[in-house]
Amino acid sequence: MVYTGRPMSRTSLLAVVALFGAAACTPPSSKGGAAVPSKPASRAEKLAGSWSGKAPESEDKARTGTESNFLAEQLGGYRIELQADGSFSSSWRGLTKDGTWAIDGDTLVLKIEKVLGKTRGETKAADSPLFDQDTRLEITDGDQTLKLSQKDGNSLPLQFKRD
Repeated sequence: MVYTGRPMSRTSLLAVVALFGAAACTPPSSKGGAAVPSKPASRAEKLAGSWSGKAPESEDKARTGTESNFLAEQLGGYRIELQADGSFSSSWRGLTKDGTWAIDGDTLVLKIEKVLGKTRGETKAADSPLFDQDTRLEITDGDQTLKLSQKDGNSLPLQFKRD
């Protein structure tokens, strides 16, 4: 547009405002534009996602016993899906559990609300111990490994890695 000394028409003025307004609101491109600082991901955001677990075992027990990884894999393995909204779903040897999760220091706490898709009140075994104890997993290796806490009386020393 060339300045001619005459006042701009309303249409021309709106076109200029729209052009410069759009340019001011457009984020810089990755080609030569200034970098837009992003908010660092929180620890919870970093932990959200799919995790698979295995129990460390000796070679002579690799295909035997109720705690073997072979049997666990045949029953669906050990899996945890942590959602960014604080909910989780898990499947441990075919037993599905759903609920909420939170971080307490270097511990991931899974609070079980449903087992096999049913709440405590919906099950016939309302006194089931599956609802009574939170599952606690130690967060280690720079948030890359989750280890089932042995101090809560768990028999399996499961370790989960991100899928």
